[in-house]
Amino acid sequence: MFSVENEVVDAAVAPLTLAGVGTPALGGTVSYVVAGAPGSAPGYFALALAPLQAPLGGVGSLLVNPGAMALLPLTTDPAGKATQKLVVPNVPALRGLAFYLQAFVHDGKAGGFSNGV
Repeated sequence: MFSVENEVVDAAVAPLTLAGVGTPALGGTVSYVVAGAPGSAPGYFALALAPLQAPLGGVGSLLVNPGAMALLPLTTDPAGKATQKLVVPNVPALRGLAFYLQAFVHDGKAGGFSNGV
């Protein structure tokens, strides 16, 4: 089964909240919602094959390994939320792999990294 590992991070370190909606399964769709970000701000969902723990000062910690990472651009709505739907390919080679996801949003004044899932 395709799985997503949860990484617990103190809210003081992760200013944004990221949550998954649905169960990742081969051939299925899962959504991820980031909240608590500045409204109408740019950012990224980062999808990686490995976790990381790299504190980056006032914006939080990078929790996904950039060595094997894909960036998906996002823009938050006026309430500071953004949703990314991911289709899990029906590829048997993905069975049992863990993927890690984190969001980053910043408008130049506020924002930062989310928790990782």
